[in-house]
Amino acid sequence: MRTLPLFLLFAFITGTFLSCRQEISPCLYPVPCEQGFSVMDETGKIYSCTHNYQSIITANEEFDTLGKSQEEWYRISLDETGRIIEKHVPEFSGYTTVFHLDDGLFSLTSVDDEGKATFRLFDTKNLFVNKTLQQECNFRTSLSDDRLCFYTEDRQHGVCDRTGKIILPPKSEYTSIGPYTDGLASFRKELDGKIRWGFLDTLGQETIPAQYHLVLPFTGGMTAVARDSDDRFIYINKDNAPCFGQDCSFYCAFNFLTDLAQVKDEPNSLWRYIDREGKEVIPAKFKEASSFSRGLAIVRTEDDSLICINQKGKKVFQIAAKDSGNKVQCTKFCGPLIMCRESGENRYYYLNKRGRRVWEGKVSQQEASVLQTYFFTHL
Repeated sequence: MRTLPLFLLFAFITGTFLSCRQEISPCLYPVPCEQGFSVMDETGKIYSCTHNYQSIITANEEFDTLGKSQEEWYRISLDETGRIIEKHVPEFSGYTTVFHLDDGLFSLTSVDDEGKATFRLFDTKNLFVNKTLQQECNFRTSLSDDRLCFYTEDRQHGVCDRTGKIILPPKSEYTSIGPYTDGLASFRKELDGKIRWGFLDTLGQETIPAQYHLVLPFTGGMTAVARDSDDRFIYINKDNAPCFGQDCSFYCAFNFLTDLAQVKDEPNSLWRYIDREGKEVIPAKFKEASSFSRGLAIVRTEDDSLICINQKGKKVFQIAAKDSGNKVQCTKFCGPLIMCRESGENRYYYLNKRGRRVWEGKVSQQEASVLQTYFFTHL
């Protein structure tokens, strides 16, 4: 049975958070320091924080950043002069984890002494903690089209809006829903002993029935699907019709996060890139290929070198040579930097768009766990 690369699951965690007129939103990145964690800008400058942070969360692509010190959370930003600002967020006090859903909406999690978790929605735009839904509801998907997917303690899945108003009551027939992208959310059911996927609209209606073995989120009116475990991928539109014709299929395919998507024709073939008309733009020459982000993508060549390419397939810079390329993993570009890690070494480093290392270090296991959270969020 085929599975999709892990970084596909994390492609949609973006949003905005707590803007302030006198503050700017530069790119800030987590780095270990003597007393926990601090933040670094795109040039490699590390800022001294007032608080000792146990973890740093880069919430979204606007690069607002949260830091946790003891049981308190702080928003970390820079003012127009480049001075660091740390603002206490009292609404987050006492919560164990904070998860950014999108568009200023956060899921807050607290755990009692018996290990029971309680979840709340906090809306930073309207400044309220939502208590409409049951405490057992867990919100772990991004907000889109004013729709939020959730599941209850007994794993029933439903849909609500950002205020907590129920759009689709939680049902046991759904074993997964969401997130919404491009006006549709994938859902999963078990039919005749088989797992099948389809899509819901923003009213909770099944617009594409549960008929596929694998589906990807819709982007730009299209997505990639596979009907059965041994079936090939095709691209479909919102009417559930093939985009490039029934004869245009792939062994594996990604969705169009930009104007290009990576596809693989056969199990032993190399990856290539196509455009939204199904035409080849970059020929098959990569062992691994990531989605483009900010005009750049990370690929692994036939000799196992890890390089960064532009949308014409031209090499921009080399990340790792062939003798070490298979030991290095990278995120997509989050602003002007990517994070890289070397497997088995607990060594992390940041690269800019010219391939220069602006920070690197070998970290402890505890520090690595925090950096891994950032790493997987930005895959």
